[in-house]
Amino acid sequence: MTYTDGEGNAHFIDFSICQENNIARLKNQPWWNEEKATFYHKMKYMGIRFALSDPPALEFYTKPHVRFEFTTYDTLYDVLDEIRAFGFRTIDGD
Repeated sequence: MTYTDGEGNAHFIDFSICQENNIARLKNQPWWNEEKATFYHKMKYMGIRFALSDPPALEFYTKPHVRFEFTTYDTLYDVLDEIRAFGFRTIDGD
């Protein structure tokens, strides 16, 4: 995904790298095991959504995290639909 920041600079977010960043973060948890590793690789979580927040937001597991706030819930869900179309998912943060 490519976006332009507030200063007019273009940036690229690679969903696969976001997924790997999430898995790397979770590997440090005491509950982590091979079963969880298989699950998280299959689910392809690449970010966290804040669908109940005001404003609604989406945060990607980039380094550092990149957060987008949306003016409407419908706009957030439009973006989430596009992410799912590429086979990736977000975790509910609310």
